[in-house]
Amino acid sequence: LLANKLPPKSHRRCNRRRQATMRGCIRWACVCVCAQELKSYKIRVAGIAPGFIATEMVLKDMKPEALEKWKSLIPIGRLGEPSEISLTAEFIVENDLIDGVVLEASGGIKI
Repeated sequence: LLANKLPPKSHRRCNRRRQATMRGCIRWACVCVCAQELKSYKIRVAGIAPGFIATEMVLKDMKPEALEKWKSLIPIGRLGEPSEISLTAEFIVENDLIDGVVLEASGGIKI
């Protein structure tokens, strides 16, 4: 949760590197370490790092201009769909080779 908390606006630019580092550490700690710890029980651990997803809340609460700005920042040119995240989860579950990694389902944007 801490990795997604934004600092005050005046501190955002200087804290971006720290926030990205923290987010990476949390992913590594939660996924990689757990995968190593649970492999003896034949339990696989993987994560999904979703990008900007067109959820009901996002579509309802964001101004159209803000949505268009986000779309322009995403390499595929659109928001992700919730169904695409569920397909990513399905892929993880069905593929025994996926273990100890975080799959990005972001359309190419790094948040």
